[in-house]
This record gives sequence, C-alpha cells and structure tokens, in this order.
Amino acid sequence: MPADTATPHLTRPSGPRRLPSPAAWNLLVGGLPEGQRQVLVLRDVYGQSTEEVANAMGLTPGAVKVRLFRARERLKSGVGGDRRRPVVALAGRRRATGRRS
Repeated sequence: MPADTATPHLTRPSGPRRLPSPAAWNLLVGGLPEGQRQVLVLRDVYGQSTEEVANAMGLTPGAVKVRLFRARERLKSGVGGDRRRPVVALAGRRRATGRRS
C-alpha cells in the first residue's frame, strides 16, 4: 500500500478556530428552546440513542432528529457559523376556522 493512502488525509480548517468557554457554552445551550435543549443534552452529553431519547420524551425518532438538527444549527449560528441565514423554527400553520378553503 502506498504511504500516502495508508492513513486518511485530514485537512484542518483554514485559520485559527476558537471554541467558546464553558460559560459561553452554558449560555448558548441555555438559550435554546427547552425541547431542543433536552434532546441535545440527552444525545450529545449523555450519549443516549435516538430511540432512547424518543422513549424518554414521548416523541417519535423523527421528531428527536429534527430537534437535534435545529439545536445544532442554532449553536453553529451562535458560535460564528453562517450569520447571514437565521435559524427559524418552523411550526405547523393552523387555519383560524379549521376548514379547508
């Protein structure tokens, strides 16, 4: 095996990368909506599986994945991610009359 393919080629991001302090992380995570914060902590801090989190919170696995994705996107935008594109939580729209048009 050639030497250049013996190990995967990893590239570093350009420029220095600064991680927020623990206090800043607490503020960022604390600023998440409660459902997103709970899913993020159970999955990424406690290492529970999607199914375990879903069972504990009474959600579907799909709902857990959506909340986790949105929480991570909010954190990315809070630590210097793409600030041009705000993270918007999409909620189902309900009609005032409850009838279809």
